[in-house]
Amino acid sequence: MNTPVFSIILPFYKQGDHMDRVIEEYKADLRVLNDPFELIIVINGQVDASQDMTTEIVSQDPPITRIVLKKAGWGLAVRCGMNAARGEYVCYTNTARTFVEELIKILRYARVNDSAVVKGARLIRENTARKLISFIYNLENRILLHTPVLDVNATPKVIPKKLLDTMTFVTDDELFCAEVMYNCYEKFVPIIEVPIKWAQRKGGKSTTNIKTALRLSSKLPFLKYRICKHRKNTTSKGS
Repeated sequence: MNTPVFSIILPFYKQGDHMDRVIEEYKADLRVLNDPFELIIVINGQVDASQDMTTEIVSQDPPITRIVLKKAGWGLAVRCGMNAARGEYVCYTNTARTFVEELIKILRYARVNDSAVVKGARLIRENTARKLISFIYNLENRILLHTPVLDVNATPKVIPKKLLDTMTFVTDDELFCAEVMYNCYEKFVPIIEVPIKWAQRKGGKSTTNIKTALRLSSKLPFLKYRICKHRKNTTSKGS
């Protein structure tokens, strides 16, 4: 099996009503890249608790890897996808909202620069409340984690595999994107933000609300503490 240029991680959480349609859309539309790619489908939270974590590689064009997780978690889903990725560029995105054309645009930006992380930035949000929440959360990230980006959580995000292999992570929850951005700051990795359109959900109900935003903001200081503790322990073991 040839090594793909792009590994595209597609986490799905409570999206059974439109998952197959989204996968077929990605399979068809991404062919315009003219570069080999693979899709890594991560079912984020398996209802049947008796089913073990499974990885199924489907032999087709493009190659598709299917991962089923019993435990739900945004960061967990993305990290499991990253572990399975074989491409030169590893991408993950929000399957409920991302326009394929926006993903293609960002993948093309990434293709010409293997020394930077390329990500989307939602310049227009759907309502005033979400704009305010986003501003506060991004400001908090800038103060605590030194991440000078417009939109920490925005996807798609594309990370060259050679850079990803130097990164370490301590979280597997909804703060994962914040930790990715902190890794970039810590390792002096340039971040290129590409403006993207905000999209209505393709189906299902949004899992993000004001309570989610408040929880993220309250947990961010603890993420900084965990990162510093991990770095300190790693340094102590290496000395």
